[in-house]
Amino acid sequence: MPSLPDPGDEALFAAYREGDVAAFETLFQRWQGPLRRHLTRMLDDPAAADDLVIETFVRLHRHRHRWREDTPLRPWLFTIARNLARNWLRAQRLWGWLPLTSIRDRAAPAAGHGDVRRRVAAAFAVLPAAQREACSLRLLADLPVEEIARVTRVPVGTVKSRVFHGLRRRACCWPIWPRRTDMRTQGLIRSATPEPPLDLWPRLRARLRDDDEVVRLRLPALGWREATAVAVVLGTLVVVPDPLRFLAACSLL
Repeated sequence: MPSLPDPGDEALFAAYREGDVAAFETLFQRWQGPLRRHLTRMLDDPAAADDLVIETFVRLHRHRHRWREDTPLRPWLFTIARNLARNWLRAQRLWGWLPLTSIRDRAAPAAGHGDVRRRVAAAFAVLPAAQREACSLRLLADLPVEEIARVTRVPVGTVKSRVFHGLRRRACCWPIWPRRTDMRTQGLIRSATPEPPLDLWPRLRARLRDDDEVVRLRLPALGWREATAVAVVLGTLVVVPDPLRFLAACSLL
């Protein structure tokens, strides 16, 4: 009896919106590896990449009702990850300017990454940021150029140019570029065999529970009139000598 094909990303996410948590876990197990490979190359920090993989799916959960069923899910997923990575890099640059901390104070990469991982990191490090992102999405996340264009919000021709020039620049570093078989062994590119789980699902499940609790406790959003009124009252309370008397005089207590 022929086996049934795996459901697509859109079908899994639609099932999750209807309450099927197992569908969301399947979706997470399917994309945590490609996302982690891509974010590790963009951030050069595996621990931060793990955190952003989890945060990407938290945002996907939080904004699940914004997704339209006639649109592909994968570009949206990688767009969320891209925005989070850009925010992380901005924060790292900001912290690097402060005298009390430095980007160099980050924890060193875990031992056992091996020579293959170091060579891949060195090869990507020589690329400009735009080419590094395009090549990472194409080679490590295995996205087609049309979806890379949607994620990076540039024309398809620009994506092709960035990938072409990135690969040509990579050819100049060919002595340090590892073989594809070695990269598959280290989990740096997708393999035909299923990837071992990264064990990030328990962390994501805990974050989703915490996020749902925060949503239940969140105050209703204020309109601009209400927000202005609150700001005026709070600003007034800072300068009046007796805030309680002032509130009582305004019949607010």
